[in-house]
Amino acid sequence: MSFIFPRSCQYESERSACQEQAQLEYADVEKNEMIRFRPVVGQEYRYYGSSSLATDGGAILSGAKEPVSFYLDGRLFVESVSREDSVAFDGEPFDRQDANATGTIDYVSYARYRGNLSLDLAFGRFVVARDAVHWGPGIFTNLTFNQNAVPFDRISFTTSLGPLTVSSLYGGLAVGQAEISREKRHLYGHRYELVISQNVTFAISEQLIIMGENKPFLFTPIFPLFMAKGLMHEGSNNGNISFDAAYRQPGRGMVYTEFLLDDMESPSSLLMKSYNQNKWAWMVGLHMIADAAEVQWGTVMEYSRVQPWVYTHFAKSFAQSANLDRPLGNPQGPNSQWLTGKVFGRVEKKYYAGLQVSWLWKGNDRGSGVFDEYNAQDHLSRPYFIQGVEPNFKVSPHVHYTIGRLSMEATADLRPQFALSGRIGFYY
Repeated sequence: MSFIFPRSCQYESERSACQEQAQLEYADVEKNEMIRFRPVVGQEYRYYGSSSLATDGGAILSGAKEPVSFYLDGRLFVESVSREDSVAFDGEPFDRQDANATGTIDYVSYARYRGNLSLDLAFGRFVVARDAVHWGPGIFTNLTFNQNAVPFDRISFTTSLGPLTVSSLYGGLAVGQAEISREKRHLYGHRYELVISQNVTFAISEQLIIMGENKPFLFTPIFPLFMAKGLMHEGSNNGNISFDAAYRQPGRGMVYTEFLLDDMESPSSLLMKSYNQNKWAWMVGLHMIADAAEVQWGTVMEYSRVQPWVYTHFAKSFAQSANLDRPLGNPQGPNSQWLTGKVFGRVEKKYYAGLQVSWLWKGNDRGSGVFDEYNAQDHLSRPYFIQGVEPNFKVSPHVHYTIGRLSMEATADLRPQFALSGRIGFYY
């Protein structure tokens, strides 16, 4: 019942997210040390209005020598498509190779890696990592940090005092696609997670983005970020705070919710009036599981409502809660309403199939984009929550099959606009 992700691979209880044993491996039980090396090659096909092929190669490296553990997944991609924009499908940059220069064909190339180096001491864990952070019990619609954000470099410290787990992080964010090479924004985050009983948790998550300056002491876990924000120049910072709770019924499922407060005019007007200063978001979810024969069945249902201007910054600067133009929290961004559900089945670690169905209402007026600029005229006249928009209905199946060292998977969007992606990978 801990909702701080991603996790290290140091302990048995945390290794479910880590790779299995590799053919190239060294381990010494007496010295308590281990290293694994897994070469990876793959071929991907994507269709998002036009077709493209991508070949990737790299390796997954993991190991430990107490009290240090590490994990790295690094890959190089070559994609046979010439894009007019400057980012790949995952939101990160790439290099475009012109046929006149290469003497062959137009193509794009890019490198991707995610990893962490963890130091476990008696009083807590220090981590240096590059990954997307995911805080809270949700799967798809988490509000503060969401796994679908663009990865960023960070350091973090996590410790537990009885039923209380405290995590503090610092990260560097890129402003936007036009300035991808300059990390001007500094991100601080704190999470305080309390285990009320064996199956009930309550947590508070804080986020503070600072523009043009840095305050390293805010990494201190006991310094409240929402208070520190009030002591700084308004134009140089932006922050939010969220509260989440989860109740688990072992062997059956879990119900959870999260409420995020970005800004408010006053407590009395928070939910009653649509001032631009009243920026909040809410999500609720249900996760149910069941085992039948040899199949592990499950279903996830979540609903989120994100008010206009959430994640944005009123002052004309780049202190938005985003990395490379994508929100750090709910991937649909401000002025959205999202109802999504997924049914899935798994047989051991070989077969997986899932079907996700979503209804998305996304506003298109001012306050609907993370980088929308606010002006004084917006104070009373706008915004209107998702006014005049119809829901976007989406159906997405996903299948995955693993046999030996071969892995195959495919994902599709059947509507509203057809899209398809598939990958065949070989792990040694």
